Amino acid sequence: MTYYARDGQRLTYEEAVRPEVWDMASRRVGDDTVGGYQVSTVHIVLDHSHGGPTPIIFETMLFGDGEYDQWYERYSTEAEALAGHARMVESLRTTGAPPVDDDELPAEDPAADRIGWAER
Repeated sequence: MTYYARDGQRLTYEEAVRPEVWDMASRRVGDDTVGGYQVSTVHIVLDHSHGGPTPIIFETMLFGDGEYDQWYERYSTEAEALAGHARMVESLRTTGAPPVDDDELPAEDPAADRIGWAER
């Protein structure tokens, strides 16, 4: 497992297990409620690139009772996460659904798990 700080710097295991690294207040990037969904964007610390060349360390996830419960998008940088959070909120406000555009997924990271539903 590979761990990363919010700024993208790699963490040792000893650094990664410090309680302040996992404190939700320090990991929160965005939190909004739109159309019955909580839109939560956080720094997930653990790289989710599945061996891809670019660490994926941020995630936006929807929580709610609708069909998009646990839908997620993942990102490599905090800037991408902020933009993705805003895009998710706007899409839910205007269409009632998350944005889905496969053309926006990076071609250099084909193995990366960047969009979809969490295990239900």
